Amino acid sequence: MSYPFQFFEGFAIVSKAIGPSVPGRVQFRGSWWKAICRGAVTLPPGAVVRVVGREDITLVVEPESRLSSSDLSGIVVHQSSEEACDT
Repeated sequence: MSYPFQFFEGFAIVSKAIGPSVPGRVQFRGSWWKAICRGAVTLPPGAVVRVVGREDITLVVEPESRLSSSDLSGIVVHQSSEEACDT
């Protein structure tokens, strides 16, 4: 399946920390994606990031300092099956 570039633009929520040269994971449009950030920052779980591109099956993200996850009331966050088993 092929998606237009616009599909890969928008906001995501970090679910596994993303660090310099260390990929993490984000929730984006109802799915979990591997993600990287080219900046020298660490993005903790719960941080809101802007999706700015895609490399193969990895999203490229940047920090979005103007928003917090509570500002994104339209995004539904689902537990992963691993998290659900830990409760």
